[in-house]
Amino acid sequence: LQDMAVLTGGMVIAAQIGHTLANAALAPPGPARRVGAAKDHHNVTRGARPVRDIRRRIPTAPGTARESRPSCPGPFAFHRLEIDTSKPQVEACLVFTRKLDVSGKTHYEDYLGLDPETRIATRAFGDRLCLAGLDFNPTYNVTLKKGLPAAGGETLAEAETVPVQLRDKPALVRFGGGIILPRNNSDGVPVTTVNIKKLKLKVIRVGDRLLSQIESGLVDRTTLYSWDADQLANNQGAVIWTGAMDVADVKNASVVTLIPIDQVLKNRKPGAYVLIAHDAAKTDSENEYGTNLAAQWVVDSDIALTSFTGASGMSVFTRSYASARPLSGVKLTLVARDNNVLATVTTDSVGRADFDAGLFRGTGGNQPVVVMAYGPNDAFSFLDLRGPAFD
Repeated sequence: LQDMAVLTGGMVIAAQIGHTLANAALAPPGPARRVGAAKDHHNVTRGARPVRDIRRRIPTAPGTARESRPSCPGPFAFHRLEIDTSKPQVEACLVFTRKLDVSGKTHYEDYLGLDPETRIATRAFGDRLCLAGLDFNPTYNVTLKKGLPAAGGETLAEAETVPVQLRDKPALVRFGGGIILPRNNSDGVPVTTVNIKKLKLKVIRVGDRLLSQIESGLVDRTTLYSWDADQLANNQGAVIWTGAMDVADVKNASVVTLIPIDQVLKNRKPGAYVLIAHDAAKTDSENEYGTNLAAQWVVDSDIALTSFTGASGMSVFTRSYASARPLSGVKLTLVARDNNVLATVTTDSVGRADFDAGLFRGTGGNQPVVVMAYGPNDAFSFLDLRGPAFD
């Protein structure tokens, strides 16, 4: 594709470099007098690219005899532009035919000119000079000044101007993380979107006793592979609600929207809930197995759990998220890996309950993995004992 773009003066449109058909303008297609395509080869006749650019491409074209050499023969020159908009800090990388000086002694920003003028950060590695700090939408004319040096001392023989446009950010749906939504907080669950107009939503309820069967660490994730979501919905829980919600779409800007989870979870039962969101514009085939979906675990509870483990066993303390006061009369159940109940205790007037040390000597299926907490008015919470503890 790069070969054909060089021959015609066009632009490669590929998601890997930040360009897609959805955001392509009319300018990228390059003209040629004739293009012929066969099974094993393509012919381009009289493309519009200057001859000097084609000559620069020949030493680096895949399949040429010179490809395996450590550096490209011919003069030191600009080779191509790469853009990656999938990273938090978007970069436009100028690729050269020689490795650059990565020692930090060369201030490459002194060899660049930008129109419109913009403050940028530069980073050199290998044969790439990456620019960060560019805005989306505008087209920048980046001038590579004569004398820009390679690591070996060669310099650009003449100045060259490269048009750079970041185009649009890829569509994004992201939750902030965490697994607790206090019962008295009815504002909703915040979700961050970029370049999305509508969300498809799904809520899966995972029963309290099934929490011990879920893979350790799964409840801490803010993304789920589509097959994990299907596993939760079909084997470890049940879909209790599906719907869609419009969100504000400010081009290339992050927008935070509150999902009214309190309205969705009316007449809720004890357990954990998984809120899954994705771009409504995507078809089902685009969300097939292997796709990452935004996920938020929610336990609608006012019970905060803290545990301390020592030689005498484990002490669990319960407090209210709303008032921070101890909660008495909360039933605590210690559940093993095989989903059997090992012990049940009730918190005292200071919100404390103790589990004997012998309960924690079990191995295999008898190993304790989760503490379940049941309070008045169907209040529920849990504490996964398989994660790392604060020491």
